[in-house]
Amino acid sequence: MRASIIILLLATLLTANQNYDSNGSVSGHLRWIHVLHGLDNNFDPQTGSTIGLNLKYHTPTFKGFYGTVGFHYVGDTGLTNFSRDSSGAYENKIASGIFMTKDFSSKAVLDEAWIAYEIGENLFKFGRKHPPSSLNKTISNPIAIFKTSQVENAYESFTFKTDELPDTTIRVSQITKMMYGSRTTTDYALIGEYTNTAGVARSPADLKGDFTPVGELAFKGGIDADGNTVDTAGITMLSIVNTSIPNTTVQLWNYYAYDILNFLQLQVDYTYTHSSSMEGTFKFQYIKENDVGKSLNSDLDSSIYGMMAMIKYEKAVLSFSYNSSHGETFNPWGFDPAFTSSTYSRNAYRDDVNAYKVAVKYSFSKNFIFSASYANYGQSKSYGGNIGRTLLATRDADELDMILTYKPYKKFSIKLLNARRTSEYESTSSSRKQNQFRVITQYSF
Repeated sequence: MRASIIILLLATLLTANQNYDSNGSVSGHLRWIHVLHGLDNNFDPQTGSTIGLNLKYHTPTFKGFYGTVGFHYVGDTGLTNFSRDSSGAYENKIASGIFMTKDFSSKAVLDEAWIAYEIGENLFKFGRKHPPSSLNKTISNPIAIFKTSQVENAYESFTFKTDELPDTTIRVSQITKMMYGSRTTTDYALIGEYTNTAGVARSPADLKGDFTPVGELAFKGGIDADGNTVDTAGITMLSIVNTSIPNTTVQLWNYYAYDILNFLQLQVDYTYTHSSSMEGTFKFQYIKENDVGKSLNSDLDSSIYGMMAMIKYEKAVLSFSYNSSHGETFNPWGFDPAFTSSTYSRNAYRDDVNAYKVAVKYSFSKNFIFSASYANYGQSKSYGGNIGRTLLATRDADELDMILTYKPYKKFSIKLLNARRTSEYESTSSSRKQNQFRVITQYSF
C-alpha cells in the first residue's frame, strides 16, 4: 500500500507541472451526528455527539492516469454525556457507532489513497477506497450500499473494469484488506447481536481505522481453531452486469474468500414505465453461501431469496420487499444486499427468517422529504444476543423507521431520524427495545 501512495503522489507532482485547465480538485464534507434520545435499558444508545470531517484531493487526468487521496477525522462535539456512576460505569449508554475509538477520543485516518488508469473502455484501479456514496441504479454490489455514518468501511483492492462488450460491464477485483468504519461497533453488537451475520464477525473495538487482512477479520482475534494466525489470499470478486434485454438488468456478484467461503448474488431488475409520472420496478434476488478450500470457518451452507416491488408516482414512492433465508449467512466483510434491511435490523441473514418490509417516500417539495418503513422479521433459529451466543430468539423482530429530510441548499441537509425496534431476543428479564432519535446534519463541498 505504501507503493500505491508513493505512485499517487508522484502522479500528483507530475500533473501539477503540466499545462491543464485544472490542477485537480478538493471535495469533502462536514457531518454532525447527535443522539437526541434513547431508551434507558442499556441496549438503546442514549447519548453521543460527534463531528466528522472528510477531505479529499482528486488529481487531474494525465495520459489516462488519475487518483484520489482522502482522510476522515472524527471527534466529540462536547455534547456527549460522559458522566459516570459510583462504580465508574457510564450513566448513559454511549453511541459507539459514531466514534472511531473505543475510548471515544478523536481520531484521523487516511482511508482513501488510490490511483486509476483508464484506456478506452477499460479501467484499472488500485489502493484504498470506500464504497461509493452514489451508484448507477443498475448496480447492486453487496458491499457498495452506502449508509450514513461518520466513516464508512474501506477496502484495499486491485480492480479491473471493462465495458468493451455491448451492454455489459465486467469487474474483477482482488480485495486484500478491510478497514472497519465507525458504524462497525453497531453492526457487531447492536444490529448483529453477536450473530456474525450483520457485516462484522470480530469485535471492532481495537480495529477501527486499521486496514486488516480480510482473512483475519473472519475470526476472533484473527486466530483459527488451531490457534494459528489466519493467512489467506484475500477475496476475489467477479461481477457481470448486463442490460441487453430492454428495461431489464441482470447481474451476478461473486466473492470468493479463499479457504473460508464463497458468496454469490444473482439479481434481476425489471422496470416498466406506465407514463411520465408513473413507473414500476420489480426486483428478484438469490444469495448463496458455502464454505470453500480448507473451510477455516467450518461448514457453511445458506441461501436467501428475495423480491421487491416498487412504484413511483409523481412525488411518492411505495415499495414492498420480501426475503426468505435458509441457514445462517456468515457475514464478516460488510455485505448487505438483502431487500428488507432496516436502520438497525438485518435479520434476513439469520437462520430460517421470513421477512417483509413496506416503505414509502414522499417529497413535499425539493427541500422537504419524508420517508418511512416498517419491517417484520420472523423469529430465527440463530443463537446470539450476547457474546457467548447462548440466547435463542423468543419472538418476531420488527422495526419502524421514520426520516424527515430538510435540504435548503443543494450541499446542505438536515435529517431527523426515529427508529423504533424490538429485538427477537427481547425477554421479560432483558429489554431489547429501541426508540432512537438522531439528527444528522451535513455540509458537502
